[in-house]
Amino acid sequence: MSTTQVPLRLEGLADRYRDRQRALLRRRRADLLEVGAVAMVVTTVVMFLLNAGGPALMTGTAASRLIALGRVTGLVGTALLLLQLLLAARLPWVDRVYGHDRALIAHRRVSRVAVPLLLAHAGALILGYAAQAGISPWLGWLIEPIRMLGGAVPDMLTAFASLAI
Repeated sequence: MSTTQVPLRLEGLADRYRDRQRALLRRRRADLLEVGAVAMVVTTVVMFLLNAGGPALMTGTAASRLIALGRVTGLVGTALLLLQLLLAARLPWVDRVYGHDRALIAHRRVSRVAVPLLLAHAGALILGYAAQAGISPWLGWLIEPIRMLGGAVPDMLTAFASLAI
């Protein structure tokens, strides 16, 4: 073996070691981003529960429980929509740490949770407000949206349009 081959082998080992260290650092930063996303959702739920949402869910009437459930699903669904926007926005720090392809896959997975939560948000609020108004659940899903759009709840047209979109 010649003496010129030994330094090349050591240099190759150093390059591989540096590449592994960079990959490990990138994975740790990606894990930190995921922990931040989970913390955002958990913080949203905790703040809701501490701000009079907890008693409404635990000890309220059926109508107030449905309304509280609708509010918390709306808050979590909206937080997840914000997360989806951050994942798909091609932000340089997200692309550097997470990679664009991986961010779009995460964006798609988050939508599988966010969309049903927003649909549950609308359904629970419609049924909750109908129960609060004394309308039976069988007619509430039909009558309450018309009442809401008629001005009983402000900005309902915008909310219905955004849910449809």
